[in-house]
Amino acid sequence: MTTFVAWVGVDSRGPSSINFASDSRISWGPVGLQHWDMARKTFSSSTSPDIFGYVNDVVFPSMVLGQLINAIDVGGLFAGNPSSSKRFEIAVEHIKNSYENYAKDYKESFCIFHGSREGNVSASKFSLNTIAWDKTKSIWIVEQIIIPDTSMAIIINGSGGSVVKKWSDRWASSSQKGTSRAIFSSFCNAISSGEDKRSGGAPQLVSLYRIDSGKTIGFVGDSKKFISGIEIINLTNISDGNKIEWRNSFFERCDETGNRLVKAKEHHIPKGLG
Repeated sequence: MTTFVAWVGVDSRGPSSINFASDSRISWGPVGLQHWDMARKTFSSSTSPDIFGYVNDVVFPSMVLGQLINAIDVGGLFAGNPSSSKRFEIAVEHIKNSYENYAKDYKESFCIFHGSREGNVSASKFSLNTIAWDKTKSIWIVEQIIIPDTSMAIIINGSGGSVVKKWSDRWASSSQKGTSRAIFSSFCNAISSGEDKRSGGAPQLVSLYRIDSGKTIGFVGDSKKFISGIEIINLTNISDGNKIEWRNSFFERCDETGNRLVKAKEHHIPKGLG
């Protein structure tokens, strides 16, 4: 299954980012004893301000989102600079069309999340929408999520959702409440706790800021580095490594070795973490 959280970062000017974090585990069986911890569950476009994630069924969402991102990035899907609502409409059309051709006996419930942005810098406007297939009712469910004006988690979902909520409550009672680092750190705590056997592996993260296209962010933990869930084992070219934005479990900006960048703000386990 999957543990997923989406949150908005807010500063004095309003919403400044929308972020998706997920675990990296695919599990088989009722208790997840057999699993693979390097599955891709988050996606970002390198040419358009769009990010995607999903929960529940893994096979169809992971394949169709990979195809959509490729189609976007080669210029075959979002021609003419459409609005964020139109981009979601186009994504929904293609997801539904693809699913119509999917093997009937293997259709399972899933939910796909789409974060997007219109405008740049002070004119930025973020949006979050979902498209879900409900197997029990055999219906599509499409929803728009309201973007809040404070930094907070706006979606916590998946098999480990209750564990994330528990850790989120602990961080919310600390001095770091209402910050992106509290949301991401509580998510990392939930995954590393192992309380949900169907979630695990490295956290993976995609973000949208006020400028540029979607961004896939690398994660560094336990002296290992990961991008979209896969461990990067031979990153020896430091100049290439520095082109990637890396974060650790405290949401600190760091290099590929896990060392906090010189000008990056230091984060830590806060006092009062209940």
